[in-house]
Formats: sequence, structure tokens, C-alpha cells
Amino acid sequence: MYREQTHAKCIETHLKRKGSGIAGLGFGRKKTLSPLQMDGLRPLSNHPKAIDAVYFSGASEEGCYLVGAAARRPQGVVDGYLHIRIPGVGLLRSPKLPDTTLKIDTDAGDDEDQFGAEGLLFTPLEPMRRWGIRYHGPMKLDEKTVQVDLQGEWISDLAYFDFDTDLRGKQYWMEVKVLESPELLIAADWEARVVLRLVAFTCNRLKGWGVAEWQYRNPDGRRFLQLAVTVLALGDAVFAQIAWNGNNWALGCDFRGNDLSNAQIRGEDCGGRCAATQGCTHFTWTTWNGGTCWMKQGQASQSDAFATGDYSMVCGVIGQSAPSGKAAGKTTRYWDCCKP
Repeated sequence: MYREQTHAKCIETHLKRKGSGIAGLGFGRKKTLSPLQMDGLRPLSNHPKAIDAVYFSGASEEGCYLVGAAARRPQGVVDGYLHIRIPGVGLLRSPKLPDTTLKIDTDAGDDEDQFGAEGLLFTPLEPMRRWGIRYHGPMKLDEKTVQVDLQGEWISDLAYFDFDTDLRGKQYWMEVKVLESPELLIAADWEARVVLRLVAFTCNRLKGWGVAEWQYRNPDGRRFLQLAVTVLALGDAVFAQIAWNGNNWALGCDFRGNDLSNAQIRGEDCGGRCAATQGCTHFTWTTWNGGTCWMKQGQASQSDAFATGDYSMVCGVIGQSAPSGKAAGKTTRYWDCCKP
């Protein structure tokens, strides 16, 4: 499991308090000796756009992931959301998305100052090491709404990044390739955002995959583009690679577009069905609707496939040496990581 924690408040307090105390320092090790003071609720300034935020993400190689955040704002407002992906079930999303505005309700038992509201709550348990994650309420699942009760812990034993002392003037070369793009558009006269794009990236020759966010702004007629990549997996050891077998099929992969037809059949029968279907040159099998074979048309090779990290999926190409019968291995619908 790769875990990452990013504190937006580290950057903001560094910028807002530059020159106070020890010159040019924020709330890192050189300014604050206690981890308790570094990690937890901080008083908001009087500025109407003051913010104190925490962000959490975690993922497994099997395709499970959780992404959540809570940004405290003035007047009891919290900008928060939660995404949970469970293979074989789908992507659970906060019920108000694309709206992320939550309101603290002290009459319902909320504290005046907390990271979360409306059923979502992040609580520091051990500074820089453990946070409690709690959610109780409805979440979106495709076109329906389901009731979710989540109580767990986010745990990390990784060294944390101190912006005061660890930031260096090193240059980074970044290449980002979009794998999947479920669009979530938030638009106004001056802003539009597209979030939650599953991407593969290479950073200084190190491969990984994660979720990218593009943000376009046009305040006062000015335009700029911001790209942020949340790392879910990093390094060749955990990067989702496609392991092809001799029959031109593999687990945990997919092809983009070019759908020809589909059929509700078993995964081990998908390759044979594609080979017997006129015009079908490649295929993908998923657990959707009890098991669906997506037959695809057009020229395709193994290099056109992309890794999904979801090893219930099967993809393959129909070549000259393709077998006429079954052309896919056994798959399972769930993994141990996600079972109750």
C-alpha cells in the first residue's frame, strides 16, 4: 500500500507568515519542534479566504483506492469530499458532487472546529502518523445512491516532507498520459475544473500512476493552467505493468474505444467469442453486469493496451495464431483487500 499525505496549510502558512518569527520559515521542524503543533487544527486568520486543509490518499496494486480531503473555511464552511473505489463494486462518491461545500452543524453534534462536516470527519490520532477517517451517510454509486458507514484509520510510517528544509532547487521532468477520464466539470464565468483523471506518468524516468487535476482560471481576463498529480503508486515495483501470455491476452488491462458489440458471458469465453465475431480484432472483459465481453474493432496490438490495475479485467488481441476456442484465463470478481 502506497500512502501519501499533503497538507495545503503548510504552503499557505509559509506564504502568509513569511518574515514572522524566524525569517522565511513556516511551521516546519526549524520553526516548530513539536509534531503535535505541525499536524492538526490551526486557527484560521481573519481573511475571508483563509484555509486550513488536510488531504489523504491511499491505494493498493489490486485496484482499491481512497481519496478524501477537508478544507476548513470561515463561518463553519468545509470544502470536503470522499472517493472510495472497490473493485467489483465501483466508485463511491460524495453525494453532493460536483458541489464540495459542507456546513458544520453544532446542533447535530459537530465541533465548531473540525476537519469535516455532514457525515465526513478526519481526526488526528497520532501527529504525522495516524488519522481517523469517518463517514456515515449516502454516497453516489453510478446513477444510484447507497448508504455507507465507514470507520477506519489512515496510517503512514513514511518520512514526511518539510517545505522549510526539504524543498530543493532540483528540476523535474514530468510526462503525464491520461488513461481514463470520467469528467467532473465545475464551471462559472471565471473558472472551470476537470478532476479525477486516472493518469500514468514518468517523473525523472520513474514510472507511476495516479489522479491528475487540471484547473483553468480566468480572473480579471487572465488565463493560466494548473496541473496537480496525486501519486497513488510510484516506482517500477508497483507500477501496473501488463504481463502478456502466449495467447495474446493479459489481466488488468483495457483498450480505448472502438467498441463493436458486447455480450454477457464468462471471462474465459470472451476471446473465443471475439474470434468468432466478424470484425472483432481485440476485446476487453469486465465484471460489469455479471460479466461483460466488450468486443472491439479496428487495428490493435498489445502496445495499444493500457494497464488499469484492476485484475478482474481481461484484455486481448486476435492475431493470426489466436486460438479458436477459449482465449482468456480465470478471473475473480473481488480481492482479499476489499472483502469485509
